[in-house]
Amino acid sequence: MANKNGFTLIEMLLVLSVVSILSLLAVTWSLSAIAKQEREQFINTLENDTLYIQQVTSIKGSEQEKPYITFKENFYTIYFTKRKKPIIRNYPPGVRIDTRKHQYLKFEQNGNIRQPRSMDLFMGDDRYKIIFPFGKGRFYLEKE
Repeated sequence: MANKNGFTLIEMLLVLSVVSILSLLAVTWSLSAIAKQEREQFINTLENDTLYIQQVTSIKGSEQEKPYITFKENFYTIYFTKRKKPIIRNYPPGVRIDTRKHQYLKFEQNGNIRQPRSMDLFMGDDRYKIIFPFGKGRFYLEKE
């Protein structure tokens, strides 16, 4: 019987192709999971920023001290006062807010939204409506 100390070329190619396919699938899956997590984090950050602006507005007394948010196509900005530097938050890749109708978000002193509205949010191929309802509280998303 002959002594075999190695593998044939076909065996090596077969194992290499299986490992390559599994690696490619793992990388693709993790990239989509990262994109999904970025989008969820964006929604969470926007919600927290909105609640923060609402709370600060109800605490501050004068009209000059009221913070507000302006929305652009690729980022939103939180303005506080003229003395404090605004905060700019970029949207993750594939996320866009349609700002043709409404570009800002302000609250009254009692914590109610100044002009209730809805905005269109595009996340990849999905379309959502961000709804800022009457009264105090959080906004919510509706998938369209």
